[in-house]
Amino acid sequence: MDERSTHHRTLTVSGRGRASRPPDEAEITLGVDIVRPTATEARDAAASAMSRVIAAVLDQGVAADDARTSDLSLGPEIEYLPDGTMRRAGFRLTNRISVRVARPDEVAAILDAALEAGATAVEAVRFGLANERDARGAALAAAVEDARAGGEVLARAAGTTLGPVRSIREGSDGAAPPSPRYAVMEARAADTPVLAGTTETHASVQVTWDLTDPVG
Repeated sequence: MDERSTHHRTLTVSGRGRASRPPDEAEITLGVDIVRPTATEARDAAASAMSRVIAAVLDQGVAADDARTSDLSLGPEIEYLPDGTMRRAGFRLTNRISVRVARPDEVAAILDAALEAGATAVEAVRFGLANERDARGAALAAAVEDARAGGEVLARAAGTTLGPVRSIREGSDGAAPPSPRYAVMEARAADTPVLAGTTETHASVQVTWDLTDPVG
């Protein structure tokens, strides 16, 4: 887009870039859902089950500081009857922990250990980068090059050339790691397949150049 003033002719072009990196960390959210006739029974059963799950996770080498409670709730379990009425069937206690895993290739073993210990829910497995700075820099550099390529085409078509850069504005894009979800299956004998894929970091910029007359 040309922006003309009395003193300067300028051209502003947007550019986008991305950088792909293999993830070097993961976060798992898992836990238990327990239904019992009374709130006290649900609490006690969930505490026992969750203690086993946490112990199994820590036995896989996860540091205690890398596991935290992310959700804990207790409420009535409502059952809907064929005649359209409903009744309280007991109490449901939901307990979730989020576990940071320093090595993505250990995710499958941790999931299997938690399931064997009694986990009834795996809500999310997220892969990402512990330090996004390198990937962010590469994505920004690619975005600037993309903007320059577009700017050169536009300037040439208009019979002019790009001069010095007047300004660069960075957009708000960021990392977009894959986030697969897993349901707990009854058959737990086989190892859980987990594919980490790649983590893509996106960046966008808006670059403004002064325009100059072509030499010659």
